[in-house]
Amino acid sequence: LGFNLPQVLYSSNDTGDLQFHGAILIPSADLNPGVPMTSVKGTVNLKGHYSNNQLGDFAGDIAIDSMKVAGRDADTVKAAFSKPQGDPNLHIKSIQGNLAGGAVAGDATVSIGPTTPHYAVNMVLRNADIQQVAGDQSLNGKFTASLELEGDANDPKSRIGRGDVLASGKDMY
Repeated sequence: LGFNLPQVLYSSNDTGDLQFHGAILIPSADLNPGVPMTSVKGTVNLKGHYSNNQLGDFAGDIAIDSMKVAGRDADTVKAAFSKPQGDPNLHIKSIQGNLAGGAVAGDATVSIGPTTPHYAVNMVLRNADIQQVAGDQSLNGKFTASLELEGDANDPKSRIGRGDVLASGKDMY
């Protein structure tokens, strides 16, 4: 990882204020926020402040040039994120990109802080290559799916959601 932080301001008063803005440069990294993401290459631009042992306003954008998501190729992934002061949730909005030969879009919210992490995800994948999605080279066709899922990160039994799948093409069975 590389860091480009042109502004970091620290105030040594009682609150220990820290203001920052800059970028995290990702030449290649592996992440697992519930779904394995490998060979991640891109940039995260961020701006925020930290005060009284708490993250205050925090916002930025994500630009991923390429990565693998659960072993499937993804590229040109962009999103905006924010965590307003006093809000325990990190909001990831306007997720857009290419995944498995199709277009992916959606948003997510993740609670951060001292409580049990909670998440909510809304995603749509349109016209993906069914061979890439299924990992089966004998299939020929397209795959479209939507997913709404939420739950507590530490409790798989708390997960609830719904979704739709449409698979079309020749030689599907």
